[in-house]
Amino acid sequence: MKILVLEDDFLVLKGAFEYLNAKFYSGTLVIENYSKTQDFQVNNINDYAKIFVDISLHRFSDKDGYSFITGLKGVLTDFNKVVVITGSDKVTPKLVEMGLSNIKVLMKPITFLDLKEVMPTAVSN
Repeated sequence: MKILVLEDDFLVLKGAFEYLNAKFYSGTLVIENYSKTQDFQVNNINDYAKIFVDISLHRFSDKDGYSFITGLKGVLTDFNKVVVITGSDKVTPKLVEMGLSNIKVLMKPITFLDLKEVMPTAVSN
C-alpha cells in the first residue's frame, strides 16, 4: 500500500510512520515523502491509499497545503484519502470555510497511534 506524505520536516514524523508500518502493516507500506509540492506529479495521486498534507509546507514550495488540496478537485477520486498534518489550531476552521470539513486533521506532534486511527485497516501482528 502506498502512502504519500507532503511534509518539509519528515524526519520528525518518520519514526511514527516506520513504527506504524512495522507494527500494523508487516512492513508492507511504501511511504513516499516530498518536501515541496512541485516535486510531486499530481497525475499519480490516485495511486495512494492515504495522502498526508502539511498545511505549512516548505517556504520554497510553489503551493501551500491548502492550495495543493483544492488543486486535487477533479483529479482525486476519493477525498477521504486526504489527512492534514499541522501544528496550528486554525486549520480546521479554515478547512470548514473552504468546504473541506470532511478532511481529517492530525495535530503535531503526531504519534503512530494518531496515524493508525486514520489509516486503512491494517493486519494486526
